[in-house]
Formats: sequence, C-alpha cells, structure tokens
Amino acid sequence: MESQAPVIPVLLPGADRIPPDLVFLRNLHQVRFTDHIDEPNSLDNMIWGIRGRKA
Repeated sequence: MESQAPVIPVLLPGADRIPPDLVFLRNLHQVRFTDHIDEPNSLDNMIWGIRGRKA
C-alpha cells in the first residue's frame, strides 16, 4: 500500500545542496533554511508542502 505522504527535501543551515547520490530528491520542491531553523518564509513553505495549501 502506497502512502500519500508528501516528501519534502529540507536543507538546514550549512547544507548548500542535496547530495549527488540522492538524485531522486532533486526533482522535488526543496525547502531551504539558510541562516537558522525558524525562518518564517521557509517554515511557511514547509507547511504549504505538507498541507498542500498556504498556511
């Protein structure tokens, strides 16, 4: 049975890209936190990806 759970690659501060061996994640919408993990825009994008609609 397949799950309908979204897969959202999340890049935390210090991670600048998805590792090359995880090619299947490159075509998915990524959420990037550049400076800290409570950046409002990045959190909103992650919530949007999980719920399928803007928060």
